[in-house]
Amino acid sequence: MKTRLITAAAAFALAGGTMVATTGTAHAAGAGAERVASVQAGSASATAAAKKFNYVKPWGSVRGYATLKAIKGVMTDRANDGKCVQVTVYWYVKANKKGTKVKLRDTDRGTVCGKGKSKKFTSVPDYKRRPFKAYGAILTAKPVAAR
Repeated sequence: MKTRLITAAAAFALAGGTMVATTGTAHAAGAGAERVASVQAGSASATAAAKKFNYVKPWGSVRGYATLKAIKGVMTDRANDGKCVQVTVYWYVKANKKGTKVKLRDTDRGTVCGKGKSKKFTSVPDYKRRPFKAYGAILTAKPVAAR
C-alpha cells in the first residue's frame, strides 16, 4: 500500500457529511462514500467513552461504536436494488511530533449483500497483523455493485 502524508485537518475535513476529496485524501474517500464516524486523538470523543454512531440511508445502515482502539458495528443492506453495502475504516498515525500531519497506516473493508441481511464487523489498527497506536480513524459507507 502506498503511504501518503496529509494534514490532519484534511484527513478529518467534512463537506455536507462526505469526505473532502483533496489530493491527499482522494484515495481515502472513495467515489460515493459517505463519512459515518470519525475519532481523533486529543478530541473529546477520543478521551471519553466509545463514540456511538447510527447511520441510516434507504440503501443501507451502519450502527455501532468507535474508539481509537477499535470500531465495531453492524451493517445492513436495506434495499432490493442489486447493490451491496460496503464499509471502510481508515486508520491514521502521526507523521510528525506536532500531529499536524498524519499518514494512512491501515485500511479495512467489509461488505454485506441482500435486502434485509446484516453482518457484524470489527476493525482494529494493525499493519501486517501488528497492532499500532492510532492517531485517528474514519469510517465510511457506500453502496457498491453486487459481484
